[in-house]
Amino acid sequence: MSRKHPPIPAPNSFAGEKKSVLPYRIQLLTPVMGGGVKSFCPDETNPIRTPSVKGQLRFWWRTMQQVNSPEELMQREAAIWGGAVTLDSNEGKASSVILNITEVDSVNKRLERDEKGMMDYKNFPGYVLFPLQGQKDKNSSTLIPSFTLITSCSFSLEIRCPQEMQKEVEMSVKLWLLFGGIGARTTRGCGSLYCEEVMKEFSDGEAIGQFVEKCSSVNSPAFGQSPVPLLAQGRFAFSPGYGSDPVKIWKEYLEKYKNFRQDDAKEKKFGRTSWADADGIRLLTKKYDKHLPHFEKPYFPRAAYGLPVLYKFKDNKGDPEGTFEVRPVGGKTRTRWPSPVILKIIRLSGDNYINVCLLLNSTIPDLELFQNQSLHSAIPQDAHPRNWCNHRLQKGAKKERERGENPYDALFKALGVKEAKS
Repeated sequence: MSRKHPPIPAPNSFAGEKKSVLPYRIQLLTPVMGGGVKSFCPDETNPIRTPSVKGQLRFWWRTMQQVNSPEELMQREAAIWGGAVTLDSNEGKASSVILNITEVDSVNKRLERDEKGMMDYKNFPGYVLFPLQGQKDKNSSTLIPSFTLITSCSFSLEIRCPQEMQKEVEMSVKLWLLFGGIGARTTRGCGSLYCEEVMKEFSDGEAIGQFVEKCSSVNSPAFGQSPVPLLAQGRFAFSPGYGSDPVKIWKEYLEKYKNFRQDDAKEKKFGRTSWADADGIRLLTKKYDKHLPHFEKPYFPRAAYGLPVLYKFKDNKGDPEGTFEVRPVGGKTRTRWPSPVILKIIRLSGDNYINVCLLLNSTIPDLELFQNQSLHSAIPQDAHPRNWCNHRLQKGAKKERERGENPYDALFKALGVKEAKS
């Protein structure tokens, strides 16, 4: 149905300033999961929420910045996007960028559990939607019986900003449309968007790669060393997406990621994993009566793709018992490190699609191993993904990778994507 949102009064006026008005007509490519007040539930009355869009624009603006002075960065961010407190004042600063969302048309699809209690999402990438499986009602502790996805949506977005900020705002919008989205799990392609006017600029993946380079700040830390996620020194790769159904293309692409993370699950249904991480836990806990480690030293390469990483050995007889998590240092209070890996599809000008993998420049934190929610031990520096030169990602009876393989190079290879020319 069509909904009109009342214009949001500007918290600050543009009196005396020359202003720019930027209009966009945007449509959804892949389903939106979540985006409302409750986890993984959309706001069915107001599916495209202004604060969520502004939060995405703020994030992508940050990825373009220098990080030499956090204080200066905070001041500049507050001047454009607003902030609770600035260095020169204890009072909040109003945003100079005003968003107005109108003409929202959306269609929802309800996902139900089957007779076995499993959420039925066979038409979508299961590896992306899997968090829905275990969601429980907070009051009754029973599994939530159904979830709603927004499967189709179009809306108009009008942005007003001071003229001197127009370029930065426009670049932030383009990055959001290319690599961001609406709702949860956008880094795995949920809620991807398309704007015909914006995409006239991008005829192929190389054009997008050039735009990413244009948005990147200079004099930035080397790849994997930035304290905050940046485009600068990051990596961008892509491959053709075959067909005209964006959801089908997305599903096929994310199936490759699933197979990579789950040790080629399509080919291997039983047996121990070849990934180094499982043996890393065996070696640190010194429990391997059943399965002698294939690796001589611990190594945790899957931490490169985001934290926490959860592990549970299916047969505890002779293997470490309980549930294990690899977390950032300080994991009792800091459990997450957002994945620097962004996987999604992009619709180019015309009706062509590409699969993309964007690696943001972000430091992988030092690691700790938790067992049953309690700290077991610090993970040695030599076992950290940054020390990939000394290790193999995978090793086993039937599968062995070369020593010194970068976890991100291995990901590109598994996804079948090629890095854009610099």
